[in-house]
Amino acid sequence: MHSPKETVTETAGLDEQLREQYSLAAFRDLEQGTVLGRVYEFWESLPRNDSGLPVISDEHLFNGATEDSLQWMSVIDTQSDNPMEFVIQACGKRQLPEYCTDTADICVIDIPCLFHAIQLAIECLTCKHDRSAAYHVINQTIGGRRSHYARLLLPVGDAEGSVVKILHIVRPVRMSVKAKETL
Repeated sequence: MHSPKETVTETAGLDEQLREQYSLAAFRDLEQGTVLGRVYEFWESLPRNDSGLPVISDEHLFNGATEDSLQWMSVIDTQSDNPMEFVIQACGKRQLPEYCTDTADICVIDIPCLFHAIQLAIECLTCKHDRSAAYHVINQTIGGRRSHYARLLLPVGDAEGSVVKILHIVRPVRMSVKAKETL
């Protein structure tokens, strides 16, 4: 059983959110064979620049994505200095509305639930600053809609070594075989 590195709980009116960040070692164990695990393997296989960041052109960004993973993926443009102005760009079939709001080409600040927007901005800024992947499990009720999902953030660099994009992938959480074995 893995314990989170960090847990954040927020409440605003009837909305609530529990976010747990796990280590990449826990991620590799928990997500092996899942959509998140496969996208992570693709990201790990990408060529790296001198700073160690994966570098890939926009037209090849989703070469490693399968049809089932595209519906859960978006790209976050991180070129702004203000993480609330990072731009979320949809791709593929886009994330399903029961797990994420309609965030096609909008700034993080425009996410309807402010504490969700603030936490995403903090996580993206940390991913950009640390230049490493980040894995969270989120259990929330927003606008009366309950969702439980895992999220993976993967930084992508440019030729100069700056993080310019983050691959953002979510997966609905269902009880895994490993979780059932611990009951």
